[in-house]
Amino acid sequence: MDVYCFGENWSRLERAKELAIQKGVSLPQIALAYVLNQPQDIYALIACWTSEEVADNIKALGIELSVDELEWLEGG
Repeated sequence: MDVYCFGENWSRLERAKELAIQKGVSLPQIALAYVLNQPQDIYALIACWTSEEVADNIKALGIELSVDELEWLEGG
């Protein structure tokens, strides 16, 4: 809790919620798209309990985030 629960992270969460609304997608999709749109060779690990969650995660593959959106999500 000490590592994650501080003001900057709550602000990042609010920006992610706002971007999800703007794009008409879910918050988890934005979180996954954020990882998948990084310029580094990064692999996302997901955990799904239902087939609906699997389908929701698959949709995140089609979400492209611009460099400006990535920087904005990070707080820049």
